[in-house]
Amino acid sequence: MIGALRLKGPGATTRVALLFAACALCSLGALAFGRPFVTWTLPWQAQWIEWLHPGFVVVLSIEPGAAIGAITMKPVTLQPIALTGDFVIPAEARLPASSTNLDHSLLPIVILLTALLGWPARNAREFVLRASLALPGLVLTMACTAPLLLAGKLQMQLMQVIQALGASPPSTSLVTAMLFMESGGRWLLPIVCATMCIALAARPRAATVN
Repeated sequence: MIGALRLKGPGATTRVALLFAACALCSLGALAFGRPFVTWTLPWQAQWIEWLHPGFVVVLSIEPGAAIGAITMKPVTLQPIALTGDFVIPAEARLPASSTNLDHSLLPIVILLTALLGWPARNAREFVLRASLALPGLVLTMACTAPLLLAGKLQMQLMQVIQALGASPPSTSLVTAMLFMESGGRWLLPIVCATMCIALAARPRAATVN
């Protein structure tokens, strides 16, 4: 698959210029259309968080703040949730809101689209195939940014309550995934997705040549 990325075509300088042009284009698109696009996807992101936390219903909204805003989550319990043997969060309880920067949610999308648009394709067919493969990568990138981070923050809230009650909170894969994404995983993921899309789109042409 990696061999599919070694194509003959524009030189290094041209490729760098194409990547810079794609980055500028995607950045301008994010500034102009990022907020309405993310707003349009909020119901889906809320459903993903609720799937990760079955006992909650969440309301997502974009609040004004630093830069271009923040995605705010307001969680409400659907049913009583037992944190310890003696402490239960009642149904319809409102937990403190959590938020994540909107620009931090858009930047992974910009990275993904920059790589997909800026890396040269052999022909139009390869570029169209790459674009079709980009949709799963875009969904995965979005699912692992704001929704995963907010779901992890909600889990940390519950763990902090358990710890305050004198019990030992269990470690969860959700918090581990959130910490990984916070520590740089959200920048790495779109690069990996773009690399996979580009390589897979180039394979049919490579197979034909061989």
